Formats: sequence, C-alpha cells, structure tokens
Amino acid sequence: MVSGEQVRIARRSCLAALLAGLSLAAHAQTAAETARLAAASGYLETGGLKIGMSLKDLAPAARALNPLMKLSNTEKVTVWPPDPADMTKTAPPNSPVSVRTLAMQTIQGATRGTDESFVVTLAMYPSMPVVMTLNRVIHYADGTGPNYAQILDAIRAKYGQATETQVLSDSADLRMSQLRWYFDKNGKLMPPIAPYSVSPCGGNMANCPDRSMFALNIAASGSGIVKSMNYEVGNGPLALSAQQATDAYLQAVDDDRITRQNNDSKNRPLPKL
Repeated sequence: MVSGEQVRIARRSCLAALLAGLSLAAHAQTAAETARLAAASGYLETGGLKIGMSLKDLAPAARALNPLMKLSNTEKVTVWPPDPADMTKTAPPNSPVSVRTLAMQTIQGATRGTDESFVVTLAMYPSMPVVMTLNRVIHYADGTGPNYAQILDAIRAKYGQATETQVLSDSADLRMSQLRWYFDKNGKLMPPIAPYSVSPCGGNMANCPDRSMFALNIAASGSGIVKSMNYEVGNGPLALSAQQATDAYLQAVDDDRITRQNNDSKNRPLPKL
C-alpha cells in the first residue's frame, strides 16, 4: 500500500525532474544565441557599464566609475506561470528566481555630479543574467557641469554621426538636444534619418528586434553649462532572444501542468449521471 507521503515525495521528485528537463531543453535551444548576442554587445556602454555584462560584474563596474555608487533597489521575479485551474496556488519552492531590474545611485557628494544613477534590466531564466538595457542619469549642481558642445563632440567622436538628431531648444535660457544612434544586427551604425517623434522601441528593446540603440538626452543652460544627461542603451535582438527563451520555458511548464491535470482528472470517479 502506497502512503500519502510517498505519493507527495514522488510528485516532488517528478517536479524536480521536470524543471531539470525543461531547463536543459531551453538552454539547448536558446542559450548559445543569447550568449553570442551578449558577448557581441560590449560596444554599447556608458561609464564602463556595458550591454551583455553579467549581473556579478555590475556592482564592481559601477563602483569603478563612482566609489559612492550604492545599490538602491533589486526586483526579483519567480519564473513560474500562474495556474488558471487554481489561482491560489503559489510557485513551488524550487522554482527559478531571476533579478529582472537593478538600480544603483549616489546622491550628493558624487565626483561626477550632484546625482548619478543607473537602472538596468537583465535577462531572466533560463538565460544567464546579462544586461539587456541600461539607463544612466546625471544631474549637475548649477554651474558645475561640463561643456555642452564638448560633450556632443566627444560622444560623436566615440559613436559617429547620430542616426537621429533633434535640437529641442536653443534659446538664451536653455539648450537641449536628443540624439539616437541605431546599430543593425551586425553592429553597423545606421545612417542618419529624419528623427522619430518618439522612440520606435516604445520603451521595450524587444520591440526593436532589428537594432540596438544608444541614446542621449542632454540639457544645458543658455551659456552651455550642462545641467543633466540621460543615457538610454539597449540591444533589441538580445532582449527579444531572452524574452523568447523565458516565454518558451513558461509555456513548457504550463503545457506539462495541463497534461498532468487532465491525466489526474481522468482517474477521478465520475458523479452519478
């Protein structure tokens, strides 16, 4: 006679085997491509933080840029689909957990400005936790920022002529520009085009599977002293590959669960009809 505890142990063993099998299958199909894209993304960087960088390398790189940089927030996600048959169920205790976003900042006393912060998004399980997008913001105290024209010259010397350039203000009180550099799947800079009114990626690089992006929004006083800089950097093919890997894993878990639930239901007695 099989006890209830033996049945529960057997089910836990089956779940562990399922997780291992799904993980291996997902890695076999997607890990090589995601890793290749991550390894080829190092040219997309700001302040030494790079697209494709691993989670463990983020904090050392941020501290190398600014020793006062501190971790301010980490968003962790359990990678497990909800069960439509029982929404009260929680994920199994051995479900994979991924860091989806991570934020770092320093406020006042920073060597490069009054405030400086980074927010990065990372690939989730079953992909390795590599940086897909990063946002860097620097705010300078009044009169302490670098020169507006020199920043633009330096960034163009680094990446070339911007694919999009918009001068948003050039008044006696405020100078403001928005520049975007787009790179194709091979890392080649796309030629200049008429600027979009908004980013075609819509805040999600997975919406731009054909390109990577380096963007800079810069604001300065009328005399050309920079007040703030906002960098947005991301790799569309990398973000899409990682998203597809996670979606495929969740779908595989859900498909297996539906099969098991259907099989279990067939072993239950029918009511009197």
